[in-house]
Amino acid sequence: MTITELQNQIQQKALELPPDLLQEVYDYMEFIVIKNRKREDLREKSLNQWWQNLATFSDDYMKDRIQPPLDKSENVFE
Repeated sequence: MTITELQNQIQQKALELPPDLLQEVYDYMEFIVIKNRKREDLREKSLNQWWQNLATFSDDYMKDRIQPPLDKSENVFE
């Protein structure tokens, strides 16, 4: 089914609705549009945050290899 066919079917169903349900259907459609916008904004924001974090990533993470000292009470190699 193409987008145009789907839009035509939605319009046809809307014409068949009783007037008291039209506002409810419109409100639901608005809710879906807003929810989709928020999802896209969140996806874009997290992607931008990922790129920003990647841009600030430094290659010196291997220069300082600090390990905590081994516990002297345990011999981990036996």
